[in-house]
Formats: sequence, C-alpha cells, structure tokens
Amino acid sequence: MAKNKKTIRRKISMIELRTAWNECKHHWQKSWLEHKHLLQNKTCLDVGIWKGVLNAKARKYLNCNTIIGIEPYLSHVKMCQKLNPGIMLYNTVDDLPHEQKVDVILLQGIICLMLYWRDDLTQLFEKVKAKTLLVRHEDSYNYQCSGAKRETNIHNLKNFTHSPTHKQLIFFLAQHNYKLITKKEDNLHFEYENI
Repeated sequence: MAKNKKTIRRKISMIELRTAWNECKHHWQKSWLEHKHLLQNKTCLDVGIWKGVLNAKARKYLNCNTIIGIEPYLSHVKMCQKLNPGIMLYNTVDDLPHEQKVDVILLQGIICLMLYWRDDLTQLFEKVKAKTLLVRHEDSYNYQCSGAKRETNIHNLKNFTHSPTHKQLIFFLAQHNYKLITKKEDNLHFEYENI
C-alpha cells in the first residue's frame, strides 16, 4: 500500500511540474534563451522567482545558477526548493541579507507587483551587487488585476496604476548607475549593465 502512495505522490508531482511549466514556458524563449549571452555560466538572484521552474531549466541548459530567490508564497517556495536544491529563498527584499553578490539580477514581470517599486529597488541595490540587470516590464498596464496567477501579490493590488513606464524605469535605474544597453521593442525586455 505504501508503494502505491509514493507512486501517486510522484504522479501528482509530475502533474504539478507539467502544469507549472505550461504556465511559464512562454517566457523561456524571450526571457531566457534570447539573453543566453547574459545568463550562461552566471549566478543569479531572481526577484519573484515563482516556482523556480525556469531557473531549474536554466541551470541545466545554460549553467545559470540561481543562488538567491525572493518569493512570498509558501506553495511556490516549496516547489522552488525541490527544483533548485541549495537555493537561498527569502519572502521579501526586506528579508534579504546585506552584502550579496551575483552576476545577474532578474526582475521578470515583477516590478508591476511592487507597490513601492522605487523603495524596493533601492533597498535591493543596497543589499545586492550585480553587474547586470535583466528586466521584463510592460510599458503600461491599462487593465485591472484579476487576482489570478502572478497577479496574486502581497499588496492585494486592484490595478497597476503605480507601475512605472519604461521612461521612468530607465531614469530611475540610471540614478543607480545602471545603463540601458538594449531595449527590445517587440517583447518588453530590457537589459541593463552596471556602469
């Protein structure tokens, strides 16, 4: 009987993994493979790591090791820990210890969920040193939050009116010594490199 329970758990685990992959696989090409030159053989901190599915895939295919993740939801953290053994996970930027160093900071579709994005990013840059920022961010969010998927957030946002435009974000990051290197018009990606 115990063997059947383990088999059932394994199948459920595979179903969960497949479901998680299906929810995020559209980001693999544009957020990871198109930036392979920035990620290959690098260490990363991922703010809003979610379930860590893409990070595990990047470790396998790009030798990109996400060593630190920030994720407030326990259900996401549990899967992330299973997929990324040894990763240090924190609930918020506030919880992150000072004097961290990585090659790349990932901010993939997360800035819109930061109600106090200027404060959160300033605190992040005070705590973490990284040569490169890889940001995915829409220029404007003209729709209401449904409360589903990534829109589940610690602030219970009803809309994204607080979210910065690209121009505001570029200006803010320049004040923190990050220079815009490339902007891909077709897919909402930015790459920043520390000056």
